Amino acid sequence: MTGHEMWTSNCRVCGLPLKDALSQELQIGPICRGGKDYTKEARNAPAHHRERANKLIAEACTTCDLERAVMLIQELHLIGFPHTQRAISKRIAHVRIEEHGDVLVMRAPYKPEAAWGMLGRWDRRQRAWEFPVEKRPQIWQNLKKHFKNRLGVGPKGLFYIGSES
Repeated sequence: MTGHEMWTSNCRVCGLPLKDALSQELQIGPICRGGKDYTKEARNAPAHHRERANKLIAEACTTCDLERAVMLIQELHLIGFPHTQRAISKRIAHVRIEEHGDVLVMRAPYKPEAAWGMLGRWDRRQRAWEFPVEKRPQIWQNLKKHFKNRLGVGPKGLFYIGSES
């Protein structure tokens, strides 16, 4: 087995083994690339855009610079791969935030020291925290304190959570 075959045998996003030729060629599995949506996008995209998308995914999933990873993944949308960009964003983000009217719904790893209960309430049915939209600045401060140097995905796409300063 050559180095290239070893390199492409696992998904660049989640690390699971790749089982089909398309996934091996793209170096990303069907779940991480958004399933059929990627196939439609790839079929309609020029060859140089498909090649660029593969390079962006490969670099974004191997870089240690999370801010650079955000820029690379956002470029997927610009070259015609919005579904793939959303799928990868959701797979690599530590924090997920959705906006439902005047409520923010957040899913994040449990951290008791974050004290989210002071800002909102836990919804057992959704298994997520719910906050009034007005609490956005306090939520952001709490994220920077407890999830610094991590990635999140929200209504506007992927974002980098820097430090408190």
